[in-house]
Amino acid sequence: MRNNKLLPINKIFKLYSSYPSSIKIFVKLQIHVNFLVKIEQILKNKIPKKLSHLYNVKNIHKNILYIEIASSSCMINFMSLKTNLIFFIRKTILLILKDIKFIINPKIFMQQQCYSSNIYQKYLSLYSKKLLLKLSTKSSYKLKNIIKKFVFLSKK
Repeated sequence: MRNNKLLPINKIFKLYSSYPSSIKIFVKLQIHVNFLVKIEQILKNKIPKKLSHLYNVKNIHKNILYIEIASSSCMINFMSLKTNLIFFIRKTILLILKDIKFIINPKIFMQQQCYSSNIYQKYLSLYSKKLLLKLSTKSSYKLKNIIKKFVFLSKK
């Protein structure tokens, strides 16, 4: 427990290859993971590009496919694609698929937003700066300092 480290699954297979019961479990796990990867590759081809980074295939359990989605607006888009996705997955890889359930996971959206430049934008227009400075003259001392710091931290 003291030396806990993340290991790639291939290394785990090699470490525990001498135990027959663990091999069965790992082989089942490997098959399951490969199956999910294939499903995700199929979905990438069928889902529009604007939604391609806003979902994650989570699991398949009792013939129900669970997909994590970034937000509820994405869920609406996926709900419109749901019947086509079920039909296509049944046709290609999984004949016994009953349903697709969507789970909202905001962490996916936050990970996606970290790569976009809009979050790190530090620009204010000259007009906005003037308005903020006027507002700071009419506000309390503490708020005035906060607004001035904000204005001076932003780039031209």
